[in-house]
Amino acid sequence: MDNELEKNQVQPQETEENKENALYDEIDKRIQKQFENYLKTNEQLDNANKLVEAKLKEIKDLENTFKQREQELLNKIATLEQNQQFVNIHQEKPVVEDANSHFLKFFN
Repeated sequence: MDNELEKNQVQPQETEENKENALYDEIDKRIQKQFENYLKTNEQLDNANKLVEAKLKEIKDLENTFKQREQELLNKIATLEQNQQFVNIHQEKPVVEDANSHFLKFFN
């Protein structure tokens, strides 16, 4: 009878420990799953950040190219304006009054 009593006392304690261990195992599994999800999410965010950084660099490169081309066009416009002024100056005929022109005016 003593032996049976000991069994009854030991078994509930072992069963309780088994339940606790099972609970801890379940908690560990959930924590591990959450950690794996965190790692996946973190990796996805890292990849998204890399894509954003690449796009920002691409935009900056395009902006720099645009600024360079804009400056080139402004330089060409300035050169064309200078050339036009040069042409205008040389197309104007200077008025030279010589003795004959005075003589002709006098008789007209």
